[in-house]
Amino acid sequence: MHPNKTQVFAAILVTLSCAVLLVIKWLHHEFVDSVTLGIFALACVPWLVPYITSLKLPGGIEVAFQKRVEQLEQTTSEHDQMIAGQEQQLKLQQDTLQHLMTNLAKYSVSDYIFQLLKGIDQAQKKSGEYLYRKDGSMLRNLRFLTDHGYISEVYPEPADGANLRDLVQITPAGKALLSIRS
Repeated sequence: MHPNKTQVFAAILVTLSCAVLLVIKWLHHEFVDSVTLGIFALACVPWLVPYITSLKLPGGIEVAFQKRVEQLEQTTSEHDQMIAGQEQQLKLQQDTLQHLMTNLAKYSVSDYIFQLLKGIDQAQKKSGEYLYRKDGSMLRNLRFLTDHGYISEVYPEPADGANLRDLVQITPAGKALLSIRS
């Protein structure tokens, strides 16, 4: 196990703090007593943690270092693997949903109604003509496109032979459908 920068910084900080306390203690001429030995031991602990598996302190206190660190590393590794697997599953589900949504948009309109929308779009792009036929079915198809949000409402009913290029406004949803299906 190699300590990271934070662990090394913490170890140096504890050691320097203990060294300062030892110097202060030494200046008061009571150099070797139980407090001094405790401070010295505390200064050594950060450097010995990677090698100590457990430590028994007076009063029945026992601290396990290395085993806990290894358990945490193992748990972290398992969680990382689990998260990577879940991310992969989510990506697959996202791709599947995107495919389904594209197909839903493609096939939500029958081909003959889509051809009406496409013909109006081409007439608008090329300043061409797409003439209205007052046969009943064309008005029904325009209403279908309006009801589904692909074109703005056309009212009143156009006259027979009117150019739909000037009367119909294709909505952003209609343009999206055209781009998906084209």
